[in-house]
Amino acid sequence: MERVGAHGEVHTPLDEASAVSHLQEAYDAGIRSVAVVFMHGYRYDSHERRVAELAKEMGFTQVRCVYVRRQ
Repeated sequence: MERVGAHGEVHTPLDEASAVSHLQEAYDAGIRSVAVVFMHGYRYDSHERRVAELAKEMGFTQVRCVYVRRQ
C-alpha cells in the first residue's frame, strides 16, 4: 500500500485505490473496526491519517491509528 523510510523518504507512495479496495473487502465481510499501522508511522503519520479518513468515509465505526502523534 505505502512505504516510508525511517527518515521520511517515500519509497512507495500511498495507493489510495488499493487501500479502498482492501478496506472494502473487510467491510463487505462485516468488519466494522480497523487499526491503521504503517511502518515508521510513529514519525510520519500523514498516510496513516489519510487511510483512517478513507475508512471513516466508508462507514467503519471504530478507526484507530496506532502511532498518530498527539497535537
